[in-house]
Amino acid sequence: MAQMARKTYSLSPPVAGDVSAIASKLGISESAVVEHLLVEACPIMLEFLDTLPTEPFPESETLRYRGDSIKVIESRISKITAGINAFKQGA
Repeated sequence: MAQMARKTYSLSPPVAGDVSAIASKLGISESAVVEHLLVEACPIMLEFLDTLPTEPFPESETLRYRGDSIKVIESRISKITAGINAFKQGA
């Protein structure tokens, strides 16, 4: 069995509820649901981000999903999603 890293994340109530419902219907843990959703999504996102000529944001500039930061985060993710979709179509 692979070694797992313990992480703590905050999710909106609808997303948390969806993860719980999926886990319950499949008879698996919520961690297993998240793992299997992210195992495919993360490499695609990283492959796309590696094509961009940008440096990672410093830890001190990391935004939390609350308040005024929500709009900035949603804008960044929206641009990434659009870029990934275009990247996959061109691949």
